[in-house]
Amino acid sequence: MMFSNLSEKKKFNAVVIGIFILLILAFMKSFKPTYNTIAEYISAKQMIGNTDEVAQELREFSRKTEELDISIGKQVEKPELVQNEILAFLSDSDSKIRVANIDKIHVSEDEYFRIYSNTLILEGNYNALSKAVYDFETKFEYARIANIKFYTEKNRKTREKELFTKIIFQNYEKID
Repeated sequence: MMFSNLSEKKKFNAVVIGIFILLILAFMKSFKPTYNTIAEYISAKQMIGNTDEVAQELREFSRKTEELDISIGKQVEKPELVQNEILAFLSDSDSKIRVANIDKIHVSEDEYFRIYSNTLILEGNYNALSKAVYDFETKFEYARIANIKFYTEKNRKTREKELFTKIIFQNYEKID
């Protein structure tokens, strides 16, 4: 009755508009949530991938930390023993060098480490001193060399120049 006065063209346009409105409603009710779910799935998958990368980076960081712990020196229970180990290491070598001075242990710390510094001054010829420095660097495991300084001083008695090497060793202790 209501549609009986309308022409066929108007009825066709009304049906097309109705189908279009139904398509929009169907999209809003079923397709849009599906697309949103797919987008969430892709985002979650990327986040899982990022989490895997973070876990791998964390393992790599832990490995590098262990390498650094090894490279900064062997941890000893009593840091005072490092000086004894330095002197024992020198006495085991067959070089012609003399210990001119050995300072008291200097201790400093930050929030993560306690750092023990041992200063040693050796006297001898260049070859013997450089061999001792090389041996300390490659074979000594209780501390690492932090600084080396070669210098000369004039001996007042003999009026000759003498060659010295000042070596600063450091070993670290983790603060728990």
